[in-house]
Amino acid sequence: APNVVGRIPTLSPPFINPDDAARFAHELIGDHRDSAYAGVILKNAQGRYFASRPEKVLGDKFNVTQFISTNATGQLIQPPGYTCHAFYQSREHVLALEQRLFQGMRNEEVHYLANFFLPEDIQGILILASFSDVHYLSGFNGSLLKIRAGGTEDESDLYNVLMHAQEDTELLKEMLQYIKQVAETMLVSVVQSADVWAGHIGRLTPAFFSAARQPGVVEGVIVQRPAF
Repeated sequence: APNVVGRIPTLSPPFINPDDAARFAHELIGDHRDSAYAGVILKNAQGRYFASRPEKVLGDKFNVTQFISTNATGQLIQPPGYTCHAFYQSREHVLALEQRLFQGMRNEEVHYLANFFLPEDIQGILILASFSDVHYLSGFNGSLLKIRAGGTEDESDLYNVLMHAQEDTELLKEMLQYIKQVAETMLVSVVQSADVWAGHIGRLTPAFFSAARQPGVVEGVIVQRPAF
């Protein structure tokens, strides 16, 4: 929409690493799962990163214009003095919503999807890639994922599949197939692990899911360094 005025909340202290800025916001969200929360991670001219304080998502789903303004033609505008490095969001604790997306999901698979980017998330990320190509997902029990769009032809194909899946639900019948396709096409990383990722950190590839492991209990939280 044209001439939208976004409002950026109070910013965090500066971080050298953007993942640490995302972790700062992730920890502020914590167990607040009554609603979805979101924010931005900005980079200043000195190369330092700042996370905006998490705010509840307005409306049914996250729209970046909650924080970022647009010009007369509807294009997003970088905030004065900063560039938008990433967006982050969390998910409301409504597992039944994830279960409705795919048929025949096993209980352990629901936990994967509850902590992964949903099809509508991926569509939005690909659309925003030219403005900001990194997104973080604050999941449950400490899980923090990062995804980066690389502008590849495979990503265009993935976007088309997701678009058609809105009309033909058979295209997304298998939940694990969907997650594997996203992990193969885009750069997905576990920044902070949790039981659902079985302690894994770093790049999340289709091989992780091919191992058919079930989410197990991990003592404590494992993070990908640097962390603060």
